[in-house]
Amino acid sequence: MSELSPLRSRALREVAIVTASVYLGQGAVGPLLPQIAFDFRLSVVSAGLVFSSFALARLFLNVPFGLLSDRHGRRRMMIAGPLLAGLGMVGSGLSSSILPLLAMRVVGGAGSAMYMTAAEAYLADITTEENRARFISVNQGALLIGVSISPALSGLLAERIGWHQALVTMGVVSLGGAIFAAIRLVEPARTSSVTQVMSEGSLSLLSAMAKRPEFMAVWLITFATFFTRSGSRQTILPFVAESRLEMSSGSLGLLLTAMTIVQGSLIIPASRCADTYGRRPVILVGAMVASIGPIMFAVADGLPLFLVAAFVVSSGEAIGQPAAAAYVADIAPETSRGLAMGVNRTMGDLGFILGPLVLGFIADSSGFSPAFLANALLFAAGGAVFFRFARQ
Repeated sequence: MSELSPLRSRALREVAIVTASVYLGQGAVGPLLPQIAFDFRLSVVSAGLVFSSFALARLFLNVPFGLLSDRHGRRRMMIAGPLLAGLGMVGSGLSSSILPLLAMRVVGGAGSAMYMTAAEAYLADITTEENRARFISVNQGALLIGVSISPALSGLLAERIGWHQALVTMGVVSLGGAIFAAIRLVEPARTSSVTQVMSEGSLSLLSAMAKRPEFMAVWLITFATFFTRSGSRQTILPFVAESRLEMSSGSLGLLLTAMTIVQGSLIIPASRCADTYGRRPVILVGAMVASIGPIMFAVADGLPLFLVAAFVVSSGEAIGQPAAAAYVADIAPETSRGLAMGVNRTMGDLGFILGPLVLGFIADSSGFSPAFLANALLFAAGGAVFFRFARQ
């Protein structure tokens, strides 16, 4: 089954609605961390665990859930995922101490991994190489909408009803997504028998993919993308904005929101180029642009160049990410798309976790500019590897 245009695809609209509902809760904890830390008397490190436990759950569960979606179907995972994510958020709001809160964050992370891995494989199933990048970009746009609205909404709710009730409310939205998915989503028709997957061991399937250089190359691009997002964009950039440019927290928040808007406005045009001209050139352009951005941050000595660098970094991510996800789906065996997308998301989550740690260490020991330059080197190396090993 293949839908020609994203605008005419009911299946895509339904997936995008569920995605937005799931990710509406993803960024809810960020603005509430100070209140949580105060109520539970947490150190900064312990408060950080509240955030990172969610990502760690995804890191370890993307691949198993990808395999399960290959063997038992996408729809079940796309219902159970929002259900788990919602229960994890509601449970977080009902937690009265740090240990139950961490446990519920892990549950929420598991739900996120289950849903998004299956959703990307679902979109790969209902598309062809001629329209896959555009479908994936619309879903990523829905993700951006959810993540962008989430912090503001949870913060406003917390001011009025407290952080406990705010998280419960956000969790109810995800539970609504699970109900919507159960009512509306239909299992995609795949031309190959799922039993073909079950006849092969998981390790042998993963080993076969790892031996193909084009998989390793595109997974490196995904790693670099998320490494940059969490490392340069969300960790180093705020420190530089405050120390070099004396930017207020409000101005910084506006800048980060503007970067998300730039990314969202470019993601669909970039995906159209990927469908029209092929994934490889678009991924290479995205890698080149994304490697230039951190260099500009490293040498920026005033606000104008700093703002241009922010635009360039956001543009590079928007250009390359949908094309990379579509490329993974293109080259994956049809019966193992869930596994391939799961590994791709795992590489992204690994980069997301390591970015702040690695670049933070470099910034502490050598300064902000070397941290940005190291990030640029990583992306440039990823682009070079992709250019060398990835076929069109």
